[in-house]
Amino acid sequence: MSKTAFLFSGQGAQFVGMGKDLYETSRSVRDLFDFADSLTDGSVTKIAFEGPEELLKQTIHTQPCMLTYEIALLALANEAGLKADMTAGFSLGEYGAMVAAGVLTFPDALKLMIQRARFMNEAALSQEGKMAAILGGEVDTLIQICQSVPGYVEPVNYNCPGQVVIAGDVSSVNKAVELLSADGFKCIPLSVNGAFHSRHMDGAAQKMASVLDEVTFATPTIPLISNVSALPEMDFKKLIPVQMASPVLWEKSIRYLIAQGITSFVEIGPGNVLSGFMKKIDRTLECNHITKLLETAGD
Repeated sequence: MSKTAFLFSGQGAQFVGMGKDLYETSRSVRDLFDFADSLTDGSVTKIAFEGPEELLKQTIHTQPCMLTYEIALLALANEAGLKADMTAGFSLGEYGAMVAAGVLTFPDALKLMIQRARFMNEAALSQEGKMAAILGGEVDTLIQICQSVPGYVEPVNYNCPGQVVIAGDVSSVNKAVELLSADGFKCIPLSVNGAFHSRHMDGAAQKMASVLDEVTFATPTIPLISNVSALPEMDFKKLIPVQMASPVLWEKSIRYLIAQGITSFVEIGPGNVLSGFMKKIDRTLECNHITKLLETAGD
């Protein structure tokens, strides 16, 4: 029997206009976006639907806009009778996965996401950092080169075979990129304003821990794979702050899901970034975007 996992996208996949067509045709989607607007002075629909892109890609706006869009897609999936046996989310996508697994309600998840985005933005402004995607080569070599660089730089996203993201001090990331490029790696600087999932986010994680009592956490109703451990976890109240300053173990998370018998993966969120990762992890397995499945369900 086929087993399905819902995968929720992370920051960087956003695009201007995401959710606008759904808002115009679905009452449940309108309700979700209107609620998000009530917490953000109307900025979620305005920025998600109209942009401009420069505003949407700012962390403080990206995160609540993306979560709202992902939960809108999840709501439509549930209405169509599409269900998951397990779930995971990439970075901010873990909040969508928490909603899918019943750990948080959407209102509580959004309240936390708004604060998460603010804390991360404050941390990025207080300590200049940088991130870069590193393609090709061996992970062990990449780690050794990062460790040889003065200052602070380390791998923070283990996305798929041949793709790791590094983060840290600007000068250290620049030096690591120089050395990695000379060693045959392809290096792509990322357009972000901070060193996310690194120790630059320690202060943001501490602030996040201080607001978690404001919401209620429930036990997951389906296995929810943590970015931090790449294993199913139960105490996400404890893990939420840890995740902000820890590497995202995405490839290990997917391999765990495969080992549990998941054969069908569904990407929920803007773009097809996670589907691209899946092709490099195991191209024999099916990974569809939720919009494709919703079109099929509507036929």
